Amino acid sequence: MPYRGTPVLYIEEVPVPVPTTTTMRIPRRLHRDEVYDRLLEAILDGTFEPAERIRDHDLSTWLCVSRTPIRMALARLGDLGLVETTSNRMTRIAPARPELLADLVRTTWGLWALADADVAVAEPVGRAGLLRALEAGEARCREVRADAPEAAAAVTTTLCEVGAALAAFSANRSLGAVLEHLGLLLRHHSSRVAGEADAGRLVPGLSAARGAVEAGELGAWGAALERLDDRAVASLAA
Repeated sequence: MPYRGTPVLYIEEVPVPVPTTTTMRIPRRLHRDEVYDRLLEAILDGTFEPAERIRDHDLSTWLCVSRTPIRMALARLGDLGLVETTSNRMTRIAPARPELLADLVRTTWGLWALADADVAVAEPVGRAGLLRALEAGEARCREVRADAPEAAAAVTTTLCEVGAALAAFSANRSLGAVLEHLGLLLRHHSSRVAGEADAGRLVPGLSAARGAVEAGELGAWGAALERLDDRAVASLAA
């Protein structure tokens, strides 16, 4: 406690100004993320064939980066099941396994059902995005005849778009991440499927799901999903 007569200094709080110098900049996007995106795109668009061998040196030359971000990106793709290392330590794109598609589709529908409460209380913007995805999927699947070469792509594209629309407004961030992962696997493993799906069998279920979104009632979304017919992809497991 100060003695009587001792002056006391009071310091006024003054906001610190934002620095105007350019000595520190926010770093640009990390190489490993850029490399990951480029490799993922190359896998999904067919630049790299399923089961094709890939070498760090070739990828480094192609993308003009060191091998370190290449290896980090390959590790992420390996965790997703899109790249694998064989017993002789050869790295390759994961083979397309159409026999996995039926289970992947059913798992995706099961995850959609977890968003029932989110769908019931969705804001107009989120509801509109989901309706667009369902309407586009319904039209796509209706137009493709059974066993047409593009039938499997119609199914997987619809599932990916509806899943992305759900993830966009769901309060469950983990759900969105898992749906995104499943979408990547669906696209990859359907890349060598031709004439083995019946996309039209999804139309009644997609129509019911659209009605549930418009109704906005708790439980309606989950009930509508029960009308999705897994015979659309059942032959893929054979």
